[in-house]
This record gives sequence, C-alpha cells and structure tokens, in this order.
Amino acid sequence: MELITKNGFNGELHKVTTPDGYILELHRITGKINSTKSNVQKPVAFVMHGILCDSSSWVISGRNRSL
Repeated sequence: MELITKNGFNGELHKVTTPDGYILELHRITGKINSTKSNVQKPVAFVMHGILCDSSSWVISGRNRSL
C-alpha cells in the first residue's frame, strides 16, 4: 500500500479467507490522490502476479514504468 500512495494513488486493502482456510490479501487502486469522485463506471482490470511473486511486481518500478 505504501508504494501505491507514494506514487500518487489511493488504495484499498481487502483480506479474503478461502474455503480451505488460506487468507488472501487483495489490493485495489481506486484512483489518483485528490481526484474528484465520479459516478462514471470504469472497466475493471484484474491482474495477478506469477508464482513466487507478489503484488508489488505491478508497482515496484515507479509511476512511469509500472503497470
């Protein structure tokens, strides 16, 4: 979450428990910090990291070089 806010975006953290007891941590980037809220619905982009990686893979390279 620190990398998300450091790069100028708001984020949400969600924890989900699977039926077999695993606890997953999901991150949602909701928009730019200080942007006005809009009622316009935008499409969802679901991205998932590869095995042996984590969600920082998508933001670790900074604002101009990350997904």
